Amino acid sequence: MPPGDPAVVGRSAIYARYAAQFSTTHPSFKLNRGEIGVLANLAWLRGAYQRVDTPTAGGPPTMTTRKYVMTHRRERGDWKIISGCWNCDETPLQVDARVVLHGIRSIAEWRLGDVARALSVIVDSEEVKSSVWETMVGLLGKLSAADPQANAIWFARPDGFFYSVEMGFTGLNLFHRSYFPGLMAGQSVLGTLVISLSAGKRSVIIAEPVRVSDPVIGAVGVSYSVDQLSQETDEAMELPPAVVFYALDMNGQTALHRDPALMFEYPSDMGSDTLSAALAKMLSEPSGTVEYTFRDMHKTVLFERSSVLDWAFALGFGDPVSANMA
Repeated sequence: MPPGDPAVVGRSAIYARYAAQFSTTHPSFKLNRGEIGVLANLAWLRGAYQRVDTPTAGGPPTMTTRKYVMTHRRERGDWKIISGCWNCDETPLQVDARVVLHGIRSIAEWRLGDVARALSVIVDSEEVKSSVWETMVGLLGKLSAADPQANAIWFARPDGFFYSVEMGFTGLNLFHRSYFPGLMAGQSVLGTLVISLSAGKRSVIIAEPVRVSDPVIGAVGVSYSVDQLSQETDEAMELPPAVVFYALDMNGQTALHRDPALMFEYPSDMGSDTLSAALAKMLSEPSGTVEYTFRDMHKTVLFERSSVLDWAFALGFGDPVSANMA
């Protein structure tokens, strides 16, 4: 008894329905077994599942959460389904995976872009242009209080030594950071991944050069917590457990991930040839769909490039690798 359609009765009618459906989509399921009851040779099963349908002709998958009731009868030792009924939790509209991916990308662009906009104002202040730490620390402290997701907020001198709101003069040097020469040449920084020198935490750098007249006399930056950004994204999107999201920088390093254990890793080093091939496509094309096998799961992943961060954002759906996939 499918939702929105008449009941389909009889072996040949059921076969024809599924043959037509599977000719146009590749479905995968995550089954959540619920209540089971048994009475003599009859049993009933009530539960829920997440379903992802990937068009066989290409295009973005759709995702729905559904609930079902099935009745079974025991025949010669096996339990056979004699009736099944199901419907969707999302109302008749399916969730468009591409819309979900847009939402994930937008959260990161908004959060980090908001910090970049704040820095562009701060570097024009007289306090920062003084290049005197004691004069500017109060202003930078207000930024720190307004954004608790910052691992460090800092002012760097042209020689690379820097002060942070959290530590004052750190005695540490940014000179050998990959982004630092460009920053001192007057270029903004947005999206570079580092382990913060002062905080020792996984961070993404947002930084702006400070100019007095034309020369760059230093830079103000924020080492923003990617762990907190991933967690915020996860909480905001409320995705089913089987769905994964992540973002890669253009070096192929994982910037964000729903699984914290995989953040800052390089997927190309994880021993999957299909994953490496998918990664190459994700880093070279503006958007698309890839498939690969990772940790005994077959993954279908939508991706799209952010022009703001120059990261590739991905949304993935998985199902266990079957014998005919291996």
